[in-house]
Amino acid sequence: MDGRNWRVSLVYLVVSLANAAARYGHVAFGDATLDKDAEHSYRPLAEAVNSGTPLYFDGAATNKPPGFLLADVAIESLGDLYLPVFLLAVGLCNFGGAYLLYRYVSRADWRVGVAAGGIHLLALYPVSGYYINVRSFAVLFLLGSLLASRPSVRGVLFAAAGLFTQYVVFLLPLVAYPVVARSRFDARRVAAFCAGGVGVTALAWAAVFGIWGQESLLAGLNWTYGLPTGVETEPAWGDRTGVGGGTEPASYLARSWLVARPRLWFARFGLHSAPIVPVLFGAVLGVTHTLRTERTPFRLGLVAAAALAALPFLVRTLIDYWILPLPFLSALAALYVVSDLQRMETSPTRAEAD
Repeated sequence: MDGRNWRVSLVYLVVSLANAAARYGHVAFGDATLDKDAEHSYRPLAEAVNSGTPLYFDGAATNKPPGFLLADVAIESLGDLYLPVFLLAVGLCNFGGAYLLYRYVSRADWRVGVAAGGIHLLALYPVSGYYINVRSFAVLFLLGSLLASRPSVRGVLFAAAGLFTQYVVFLLPLVAYPVVARSRFDARRVAAFCAGGVGVTALAWAAVFGIWGQESLLAGLNWTYGLPTGVETEPAWGDRTGVGGGTEPASYLARSWLVARPRLWFARFGLHSAPIVPVLFGAVLGVTHTLRTERTPFRLGLVAAAALAALPFLVRTLIDYWILPLPFLSALAALYVVSDLQRMETSPTRAEAD
């Protein structure tokens, strides 16, 4: 790691830990409460499991994949350290995600990479990115998969992201494209990518089977992927969405607010987009600049990634859904900001003034 990378990583780390500490302080010493998912689902589920209830059984079931739930159960076993340890883990994931975004975007321009990582870190706080959430972990592994050159590693990291949120499957075309889009099709590379992904996924579900047995495995497959395994269990929380959106197996596949309650969908989308309007505005300008002037594969890939990562909004409009597309939106905004600054530096007016 060269000097620039060290300095960038140090700044990102300080910002991430400061935000994580601020969130912990608001909950532990201020008037803020634990976020609803953690209070009503994640922690009660982990407490039930650590008290003897098998994972994905009645009172310990949710539509989250096993990667996150295994981590949730492990951290809850620490007792009173649940909140600080989990928030620290989220903060470190956000740091890692910002640094990997910097490295990824620096393939085009290191200045854009620095700006992208910084915008990403600052925009995470208003969209609940420093709350206990699944997407901070998923983003870390997703960006790692985009940076990986070996197909097997790419598959492993992409599958790891999918073990925290199923929505990363929307980005499979982007992650798999470098593996399959070659002058000559290489079946070994494709096989290595698939083997890495399938292997990690199978390992996580094998852990569920080994610890809690076949019934937990079948119930988990039903809750997570909607597979008709014949095992049905009750969730760890009641219906608090008003539209039945989060209390059924694989509800993200069958329950769309846009279809069931369109006015609610538009109202919530506007409300939850407001905190990051500057980033969205910059991203739109970045997309416009890319489509008009610089249609490079890398820039078009960022546009595609942002669009694919935003697809979950077609299901629900929750504020933390911005966490998944945020790295790519930040990169597009940074592309425009840096290019605009460069144009100002080289403009005839500036040259004459010098």
